[in-house]
Amino acid sequence: ARLPSLYSDFSLQRSSNPDGFAANVSAWENALRKAAQAGLIPSPGNSHDTLSLRTSEELLQALTTKQWGRPLALGTAVDEAVSKRHMIPFQEFLDAPTSIYSRSWAIKPWWLISWGLQQLGLFEKHAALGKLPTARYVVVANVEVRRERNLIYD
Repeated sequence: ARLPSLYSDFSLQRSSNPDGFAANVSAWENALRKAAQAGLIPSPGNSHDTLSLRTSEELLQALTTKQWGRPLALGTAVDEAVSKRHMIPFQEFLDAPTSIYSRSWAIKPWWLISWGLQQLGLFEKHAALGKLPTARYVVVANVEVRRERNLIYD
């Protein structure tokens, strides 16, 4: 019963079924993390980037199946991973003036407004079903694994 739920528009469950929503987001996040770590995510050329994830129509096509179709809420799962800082937009990661682990307690007005609208179900970053922007994200857990491996073997 997990696959039909993962391929459905589970973004609507954010308020009606928070546990189901969280389970689906977590499942997609873990699947994408592991696929990136294994070098299985489609990327330009023959490169196998294990530290970042490229989202695009090509990724959606790679995840589309005859039985379940397209993952309609994959954009929502990626948005959630970004909001939790499990994935960080690539350029933001490169340009970060401080550690990715430092937190600013300053409240940004736009963030507060968009958060409120999301809680009310009035705003979704990737509201178009089955759409995924072309972007690149650093997968924080994969960077941490690589760092730990380098510390062990250095």
